[in-house]
Amino acid sequence: MDGVVYYETENGNSEIRKFLQSHNKKALKGNKASVDLLDSFVYAMERYLDGMPHSSPLRKGLFELRFKDCRITYFICKGKMVLLTVFDKKSNRTPTQEFDRALKRKKDWEKRCGK
Repeated sequence: MDGVVYYETENGNSEIRKFLQSHNKKALKGNKASVDLLDSFVYAMERYLDGMPHSSPLRKGLFELRFKDCRITYFICKGKMVLLTVFDKKSNRTPTQEFDRALKRKKDWEKRCGK
């Protein structure tokens, strides 16, 4: 794989970047929960190709990265892992609204950046 990129809106905003930066600031101030969350995120990123429990396929080319109670949706485009959305997982199934939000961003990425 050629790397990881964050989905950005046309205005340059990235939900993933904002999420990670927020937890990084908290971790630097000694927040143990944020340190643990970031450690879990890195561990899952290193092992996403192993599948469960770190990553699982959704549908329509989307996957979810699994760490703690968080999920990050992503897809692979031109050898890059494109991180789309982040949400708290509160049930066994990915909420329809979260899947739809990720699919909309995937389609937007493909439209603006190519497949």
